[in-house]
Amino acid sequence: MKKVILVAYLVLSLFCIHPAQADVLGSAIATGGTVAATAIAGKTAQKLIETARSEANGLLAEAENTGNVLLVRAADELNLTAENVARLLAKQMDVAFEELDEDKRDLLLGLASATKVANDLGDKAYTFKDTLALDVRSILGTIPFVKDKLVLQRISGMSIIHGKPIYKLTIIGSYVGLPGEDHHTELGLSINGEEIKGLRVDPKEIHLAEILIPSEEIEPLFNSKSLAIVPVELTIKQTFKERLWGFLWNRDKEKEYSAKLNLTLYPGYAGKLESIARYQVLGWKRVEDIERTMTHEDHCSNDCRGHHGTTHEVAVGVRGNTSHPNIGDKCIVGASYRQDSGTVGYSVFEGVRVSSDKSRATLRMRFRTRSQTFTLITNIEEYSVLSEKELSSEVDLYFDKTTEIKVPLETKSIFFKGKLITGDSVDMLASEVDADSKVRVVRRLTNTEDKSVIVKAVRPPDV
Repeated sequence: MKKVILVAYLVLSLFCIHPAQADVLGSAIATGGTVAATAIAGKTAQKLIETARSEANGLLAEAENTGNVLLVRAADELNLTAENVARLLAKQMDVAFEELDEDKRDLLLGLASATKVANDLGDKAYTFKDTLALDVRSILGTIPFVKDKLVLQRISGMSIIHGKPIYKLTIIGSYVGLPGEDHHTELGLSINGEEIKGLRVDPKEIHLAEILIPSEEIEPLFNSKSLAIVPVELTIKQTFKERLWGFLWNRDKEKEYSAKLNLTLYPGYAGKLESIARYQVLGWKRVEDIERTMTHEDHCSNDCRGHHGTTHEVAVGVRGNTSHPNIGDKCIVGASYRQDSGTVGYSVFEGVRVSSDKSRATLRMRFRTRSQTFTLITNIEEYSVLSEKELSSEVDLYFDKTTEIKVPLETKSIFFKGKLITGDSVDMLASEVDADSKVRVVRRLTNTEDKSVIVKAVRPPDV
């Protein structure tokens, strides 16, 4: 009884501990629905498998021309599904669909549905996470693990972003993991017919194993700024002990399988990022004049030959034309005067002066008669926002190193736009960057003549 419970726990753990990302064809089937049984009535397993393989080949050919990773992943998933069905129905390949048992008809319905939706993927948008895994479970349902027929349910880690020391593929399939008294499995991975050197297999559970690939083995296969699609072959060699003569003897029964797949290698280059800096154009503009008035008298009515009068002045002061003005600062750009009342003449005008820093203007007048009123008139400019403009620039963005974006010193907001090599879109204000953003602002700097915004693309999770 304990043994049964343990086996059930191990099988269940594959679905609880290792949640699936959205796979390509399973998601499409969930949206578009399954093929009706009447649509494949009279067709044999052999015919449906051939149709699926043909569709997969067409997807790969289209992917070569377009670079569409979603088509690559759909082709791999369709081929993997077809191989599973071929092994499970090996002895009934020429039997018509309607003559099969219900559980086997369900397998063919899943395969036919996957073949149908695969044809409509060409224009579908996708991101890196959509290309990570092959998951047959969403197409064929949960197939029990048995020793006589290999079932590969899921392979994840099929898309890789440059920059890790070790790359990992996770395989879920019948008896591909931890060995037992009566079975063991050897996993291998080759590129162009050559086994990858330094490959390490780490069995995690009885039906789950990880393949660890040293980065230096696939480093030469990455492109600098574009995706690389690399055909690989997964080999599975399984040995089971077969009992003979009432369990008195046993013999080794060996089986070997292979699956042709495609790794998609993403470079450290993440794509082009457009930054749109909205900034203010500042400058001096004319504003209302400032006036100051003074009224004085110094009248002499008798014996005035030694009477020279009294000098008075009136002034206007502002902050001035500093080397680093702030919005709202004012300066004096001109000055004059007028007489508003009193006797004309007699008083002596001693000048209107504006200081060299344009912060002060004075009117000096020597009064020599009855009450007179004079006004100092100053022409004022204020440092203010003249207009608002946008400056657009485009930079290369990377996952593992930062990029500096220069913007005007008066920038008030920065908008990021772009589409990353992973398929993710960027459309956001720099001030709204958060933990879920595809681009991260590492730091901001204020320089003498401008500002710097240091950014980096966020590496998406690969599990």
